Amino acid sequence: MKRKSIRLSAENKKSLAGFLFILPWLLGVATFFIRPLISSITYSLSDVGLTQNGLSITPVGFENYIALFRSDPDFVRMFTETLGSMLYRVPLIIILGIFIAILLNQNFRGRLFFRVVFFLPVIVASGYMFNIITGDAAHAIMQADTAQQSSLFTTGAMREMLLQFGISETIQDTLLGWASSIFNLLWCSGVQILLFLAGLQSIPGYLREVADMEGITSWQYFWKITFPMLSPIILLNTVYTIVDGFTDASNVLMERIYDLSTGMEFSTAAAMSWTYFLAVLLIVGIVYLIAGRKVFYMNY
Repeated sequence: MKRKSIRLSAENKKSLAGFLFILPWLLGVATFFIRPLISSITYSLSDVGLTQNGLSITPVGFENYIALFRSDPDFVRMFTETLGSMLYRVPLIIILGIFIAILLNQNFRGRLFFRVVFFLPVIVASGYMFNIITGDAAHAIMQADTAQQSSLFTTGAMREMLLQFGISETIQDTLLGWASSIFNLLWCSGVQILLFLAGLQSIPGYLREVADMEGITSWQYFWKITFPMLSPIILLNTVYTIVDGFTDASNVLMERIYDLSTGMEFSTAAAMSWTYFLAVLLIVGIVYLIAGRKVFYMNY
């Protein structure tokens, strides 16, 4: 009796290839993510204490969540500060990312060097996180201290230079505050610039040729062609920037959750984490629903 060979269609082969591609991620999530996720939900709905035999877990329902808004004097204030910071940082980072990506997409000498410079913060941050993950906390702290000393040295040098020009301390503080804000925005824009640059390079060249033949100006070309073609990347970068801003290590609310966790207040930390997560998820969903309707996808 002959066996019938199973032949997969081209679409099924692509589906199988896609499944095999994400299989390592699925295994990683199932192994390292699902159990802590369930534990955090359990902790947020329980009163967790330390005993000689380990943790004692007593279900209390939503009392921990209610206590965040009624008893915790810092949660609402910290969340409001985080949300306010996000409202002005996200548009600035997106605009700055598009502007720098357009400049880096031009043909000039040293273009590769400047691309590396703008992406350098991502490499530094990756190295810092790698040191934390691998347990080299001492080296990570040394890196943070070195970065802080470099920042202080640069600020001190700028202040001395401004003093030589006879500029008052009030104006100095304003100028140094602006410089620090611009530096922080540039430091947080590495991934966005890279994605915008990839989006600019994916725009077909014949569109530029047709625009030149029609006599379209560069300003008109940006708003009529470049901006619509970049709209999927703009949406992606907006969502990424929101999530990155809400989960940044320097975020005051993230620091509060970390302090609670290290202080063995697992119930409050878990409830705060889930409240924070749901709020971020709601904001991202609203942004996606509003901006997703304006996204232009070109069919090649």
